[in-house]
Amino acid sequence: MKINNIIKGCNTCVLQSLFPKQCVGCGEIIKNNEYLCQFCKRDIKRINAGKRCFKCGLEKDDCICKERVYYFEKVICVFEYTDIARQTILRYKIGRKSHYAEFFAKQMAKAVKNEYKGVNFDFICAVPASNKSKRKYGFDHTKRLCEIMSGELKIPMFYEILKCNETGADQHSKGTNERFSNVSGKYFYTRKVNCKNVLLIDDIKTTGATLSECAKQLLFAGADTVYCVTALTHIPHRYDDDTLKEQSLLTKIKLLKKWQV
Repeated sequence: MKINNIIKGCNTCVLQSLFPKQCVGCGEIIKNNEYLCQFCKRDIKRINAGKRCFKCGLEKDDCICKERVYYFEKVICVFEYTDIARQTILRYKIGRKSHYAEFFAKQMAKAVKNEYKGVNFDFICAVPASNKSKRKYGFDHTKRLCEIMSGELKIPMFYEILKCNETGADQHSKGTNERFSNVSGKYFYTRKVNCKNVLLIDDIKTTGATLSECAKQLLFAGADTVYCVTALTHIPHRYDDDTLKEQSLLTKIKLLKKWQV
């Protein structure tokens, strides 16, 4: 047993020397138990949990609850979709760095533990990715987040309970008001459930239209209440629709060129 542990330790040291762990934000070499370097930790923009509106997930100064009716009970959004967080999530998806999922999933799980205390979840599920999305990114990015969070939170995962219709335009090509009408009928439940609380996850929240539509389907399926958590969120009042589209497109082009995906 001791010899095996020594061999295992030696192998780990060799691998760490050959493939040192890198910051998910900038790529700098970091300690093996970290995900971000000190600079990225300082600069990444988190949504302040103490100032959060639980209904829309934004800080209260940016709250948009009066503008919409949501089918989910509450939503937690961990990071603002700017700078380091935006680059990291796009590295995860477009750069096909699937191991980045661990960083986001653990941050999301930590927020759930801290902010949904007292809520007992019957199962966790994710906003389902379309086949087009899976082909584009090469893997199912929401499923991977869901798998890790299920292990972190010790909540069973029911991924196939929601499905995505392949018809209709992508959400990111639509403006704020169009997103709610565009997403109607895009998702459907596959079977009935008998449960009280469901945890629904997604990578990015923009208007909440997708989360709300999926929550509605889970309620139709038999859930009593749906709570949500996402890795990132846009701040709608700070950007108009054209700015959001342009930022997303420019960032994707830069990353595609950098990684030659």
